[in-house]
Amino acid sequence: MHQQQVKPLYRNALNLTLKQQVPAFLLCSLLLDGGRVLRVCLIAMIGFWLFALLCLARSTKDSDPIGLWFLRWGFFPLFGVLVYFNEVLHPLTHR
Repeated sequence: MHQQQVKPLYRNALNLTLKQQVPAFLLCSLLLDGGRVLRVCLIAMIGFWLFALLCLARSTKDSDPIGLWFLRWGFFPLFGVLVYFNEVLHPLTHR
């Protein structure tokens, strides 16, 4: 069975995002807000890694610039959008 290797561009992007996500996770876990931001962070991390696996699975010989950008910097915009939706929707669901 042929085992596919991760391209160096994607490997560098994944290393960068791990260097971003680990401190973000640690800071979110230290907040004293009852775990709300930590849950949002975990949801963002799971969503990010599912999409990252999709990008890696469908990668071709040519590097996709949008996929590379998302792998490098996509976690923080995703996290920000989820925090915003959590702040908007949380009061509606918990009255």
